[in-house]
This record gives sequence, structure tokens and C-alpha cells, in this order.
Amino acid sequence: MLKNATLGRIVSPGFPGNYSNNLTCHWVLEAPEGHRLHVHFEKVALAEDDDRLLIKNGNNIDSPGVYDSYEVEYLPNEGVVSTGRHLFVEFTTDEAGTCTGIAIRYEAFAQGTCYKPYVKYGNFSSSDMAFGVGTVVDFCCEPGYTLEQGTITIECVDPENPQWNETEPACRAVCSGEITDSAGVVLSPNWPEAYDKGQDCIWGIHVEEDKRILLDIPVLHLGKNDMLTFYDGDDLTANILGQYSGTLPRFKLYTSMADVTIQFQSDPATNIYGYNNGFVVHFFGKQHSQKRDCR
Repeated sequence: MLKNATLGRIVSPGFPGNYSNNLTCHWVLEAPEGHRLHVHFEKVALAEDDDRLLIKNGNNIDSPGVYDSYEVEYLPNEGVVSTGRHLFVEFTTDEAGTCTGIAIRYEAFAQGTCYKPYVKYGNFSSSDMAFGVGTVVDFCCEPGYTLEQGTITIECVDPENPQWNETEPACRAVCSGEITDSAGVVLSPNWPEAYDKGQDCIWGIHVEEDKRILLDIPVLHLGKNDMLTFYDGDDLTANILGQYSGTLPRFKLYTSMADVTIQFQSDPATNIYGYNNGFVVHFFGKQHSQKRDCR
């Protein structure tokens, strides 16, 4: 039992690598007196057989269920909330295949308030950090991530049973986009988790006409049949600045135009597994100086 559980994380054995077969793991979370528990799902990736994640609203297996991976197709973005101090978590695997497993984040919150919002790869501002009824929260994502699902603003409502009026959003590194910022970052889809197979993503970066673009690529770790291509212009007919696959140390590119197009294609037949597989591209608009003859 995890007593006085205020904030923490539960992960399956071996995470972020694959878990083993024939596991039965139990965790009992106990919040401090006068508090409840909120669980946020960071990752649930189970083999398509009899592997299972169960969360019960109490301190034992016979308590009422609040989540069962057998019964839901999609993870609840808002997570799950206990009605009392306890949550019981069970993770079981069979003798067949394995997968990445589970990572769930828990946090205690006081009775009579809403739980503290959580958005992975994002931030929020709040009108009341105690999250009492009437609190308004606004969300934003870290550079390279896009706000998806939910809404950018939520409010704590209902004095009888405080709860958020909308689901918290999710911040994700998405496939493709048009960017007009003078500086920023492009991330491989799902970063820092592995990208999916069979993707064809295109990002267009556009800065002011009198500028050129510096590209700084600190991370490039792709499958041998996956390709990242940089075009020196605003479409795929422009000259190719560079085309890369596999793993490379940090490198930089510099455009001759105020636009650059980035295309990423992953092999439909294979997948790259594990965190930090993909790419990170930082870009900066730089003032362009042209040489002039003095006459």
C-alpha cells in the first residue's frame, strides 16, 4: 500500500521497455485524510490478448470498478477520480505477447475542490491554485506540440460535487502543419514516443521575406527505411537541402529562401519502438544580408 499518496507515478515492470509475461501486480493508493485521488493515463499499451489494467474505487479487488481495459476502446483523457481516499490498481499479463505497458500519474486533492489539472507537454494558468469552485484554468502547449481534444479553458463547477465542466486538452506532436513563427521546433509525430509506421507528414515553415531559416537538428534517430527530407522552398518541387535516414549526430542546415518544407515518411512495413526515436528540428528566422557592389 502506498500510504499518504500525494503525487506519484505507477509504471509496469520494465517500462518504457516491454513488460514480462505472467505478471500479477497490485498497487493500493491511500490519499491523506480529507483527500481524494485523481489518476491521469500517460500510457496504456497492452498486447492484444488477455493482458489487463483494472482500477477500482476502493482498497481491494472487490471494490467498484472505475476503469477496465477490457471494456474501453479509448483512454479517458480526463483520467479517473476516486470517491474516497483509496484506489486499487491491478495489472496482469498472460503467457503470450508483451508490449510497452502502463504509466499512470496520481495526485491527491482536497475534498470540496476540483483536482489539479494535468496536461502532459503543456502548461496552464489558473485563477485559483486551490482549484475551488469557480476556478478558471487556461491551457497552452510546449513548443512543437498542438492542443487537441478538450478545450483551452475549463472551469470548476458544482459546489455539491466539484468537477471540471470540460475535459482537459491533450498536447501532442502531430503529423504536418503550417508554421509562421520566427522560431520554434518541429517534432516527429508522437515525440518523445515512437512515431507510427506508414506516415507521410509535411510541415511548411514560413518567415518574413527578408529572412532565411537556420535549421538545427539535435536528434535524428530513424529506421533505415524511413526518410526525413528538407526542401529549400514552400513546396515539394523546391531544391532538396538534405535527405536523411538512420541515426546522425547533431547537424545544421541553412535555407536560401524564406520558406522551408519538411517531409517525413515512415516505412509502412516496420515500426520503431521506444522513447526518443524520431527527430527534433529547431528553426530560427535569420536576417538575410545580400552583398552589394560599391560603385
